[in-house]
Amino acid sequence: MSPANHHLSVRILADSISAGLVGAVRSLSLAALVFGGVGLSEARAFGPILIGAGILGLVIALMSGLVGTPQSNAAAVVGVAAGLVTAGSTGSADQQFALVVATMAVASIGTGLVLYLAGAFKLGRLIRFLPYPVVGGFLAATGWLLLAGGWRLARASDAGWIAGAALVFGIAIAVAAQLETRWLQPAVVGFALLTFFGVLAAVGISVDEAGASGWLIGPFAADPVAFSDLFAWLSADFSQLAPAAPVLFTVPAVAVLSLLLNASAIEVGERVDLPFDFELKAAGVGNVVGGIVGGLPGWQSLTLQRLVKSSRTNKVGAVVVALVSLSALAVGPRVIGYLPVFVVAGVVAGLGLDLLYEWMVASRNNVTATDYSIVLIVVVVTAAVGFVSGVVVGVLAAIGLFIFQYSKIDVVQAALSGDSYRSNVDRPFTDSERLTETGEAIAIFRIHGFVFFGTANRLISELRERIAPEVVRYLVVDGRRITGFDGSALHAFERFLETAAETGVTTVLTGFGQLGAKVAAAEAAGTVFRFHTLDEGLEWAEDQILSNDDSLFSSVETQLEEMAGPWASEVLAMMERTEFGAGETIIAQGSVGHPLLVIEYGRVRVVLESTGTRIRTMRPGAIVGEMAYYTRQPANASVVAETEVVAYALAVSKLDDLLATNPRLAAELHRRMARALSRRVTETNTALRKAME
Repeated sequence: MSPANHHLSVRILADSISAGLVGAVRSLSLAALVFGGVGLSEARAFGPILIGAGILGLVIALMSGLVGTPQSNAAAVVGVAAGLVTAGSTGSADQQFALVVATMAVASIGTGLVLYLAGAFKLGRLIRFLPYPVVGGFLAATGWLLLAGGWRLARASDAGWIAGAALVFGIAIAVAAQLETRWLQPAVVGFALLTFFGVLAAVGISVDEAGASGWLIGPFAADPVAFSDLFAWLSADFSQLAPAAPVLFTVPAVAVLSLLLNASAIEVGERVDLPFDFELKAAGVGNVVGGIVGGLPGWQSLTLQRLVKSSRTNKVGAVVVALVSLSALAVGPRVIGYLPVFVVAGVVAGLGLDLLYEWMVASRNNVTATDYSIVLIVVVVTAAVGFVSGVVVGVLAAIGLFIFQYSKIDVVQAALSGDSYRSNVDRPFTDSERLTETGEAIAIFRIHGFVFFGTANRLISELRERIAPEVVRYLVVDGRRITGFDGSALHAFERFLETAAETGVTTVLTGFGQLGAKVAAAEAAGTVFRFHTLDEGLEWAEDQILSNDDSLFSSVETQLEEMAGPWASEVLAMMERTEFGAGETIIAQGSVGHPLLVIEYGRVRVVLESTGTRIRTMRPGAIVGEMAYYTRQPANASVVAETEVVAYALAVSKLDDLLATNPRLAAELHRRMARALSRRVTETNTALRKAME
């Protein structure tokens, strides 16, 4: 091994042992939080919690390569549940111990199953859809519970100085967590221990005297950990867990949220892509196996991962952290009992302060005032009433905020009129002019999104206001971009359709899916018409305005007189009369050299072959193929006869010859075709401008 690799290995080992010691101290502190909070000795809890932590960490390390430990926010919730379980219990200390371990085991196994199923069903990316203030409220509330739990542990001692020392130490732990320096947290813990025992030695107080004064979490018996305690939960009366069920149900939710948040932060900090679903499954297996021995719920640890920097390809560091937790049992309860109370309580309080700072201070500039108010509400309700109430209030507040914010979104994407927005139908110049003059008789609404009770009232108000002037005869509502209606919105829309019919307005619905029975009845009564696309609905409404939907003939002689004036007969002599059957392709997409066509009878459709989308419909009087003539490029769409068609074809070569034989006629024909093209471009630009207003 090279000196560089040897140095790296030593550093990884040192970092891992340091992180493992911090993790072990945390686990012991969580044991004091859960068991000390209900008046039970935490010494018996060391076995289930440390072995459970070791198993949890090993499984996560071997599966994903990350560091996994019991988590403080889950322990805070389990501590609340343990208090509810033991509050109504009159059993012996052994029975109450079994109940608390059963609470931890049920929480861990249940959390493990939920995590594994979430990963198996690939729900890892759902974190992207969770409301930020709800997530922040959850974690800030657990921070409060941890701070309160640490303070309660410190105040349990008769020594008044312990509470102050625990608070100062907790602040130091929180600051170290925020600074994210690799050695800072272990250094803070080590400095606190050295300072405490150094002061004891300086003033001549023995360790036994300190323990007798309540300054240590011990003294504990020197007996080794009883492995029978690992399965004591199997003898518990599980019916007594019922009061804690609502609280325990929140643990998997907290686990999923926290794990995915930690994984997201690890991704950013280490610049790697983590498979969220696999991380969920790894934590799920670890919790189930660790829960069998009565361990606390846990998952991938952001803080310890920063210390170790292990990965899927280098799992040594994470494995060492887990083994340190297991080896902590080797020193026995007596040595563990030498831990100062202020260190244990301070670790718990520091974890809580870290969460509170993260979600109530550091995140303040990243959220709106309304979102931040939800975070505060969850924390306040949790502190005043309880965790479950805080979570419920936070979820309800987030739902209410979402409804309020979404109801302000205008579902009307565009409000247009028929004078500026047309169907893709080429009409004779006189018809186009008429639609420009009378197009306000057609009102067009394009709506999008989900229409529910919060947005329906605004939509109906806009529709009523638009049809109030008596000039509107046809209301075209395009619902192609609607994702759905709720019952209230559909009922309001049906009532509006009845009102529109009473005022003499015909409603044209395009792109809608299945609607209610009242809409079907209105359709049968002839007050509502439905089409697949907005283009088809607009074409129908325009035909009603023009009253020429059956007009499929326009004499070519009349058209040529408009185009060529005195040279009409000369142009007609150059043209060839052609007929096409319905459905026949007149011009194939990609073809070149096709003639110019003037439609005398029938209707043709311009379509894209790749999608079958209609680009335009052309009626008698329209010129077909002029764009390809000017660009000299292959046809970019096909022209298909919708009905039987009679057209007059002018070969491109003959039109080119006119430039030499009759330049004045050629110029006039080019002017007419340029006018038709410019009219199309103008109509398109106007429609686009109106749609973007």
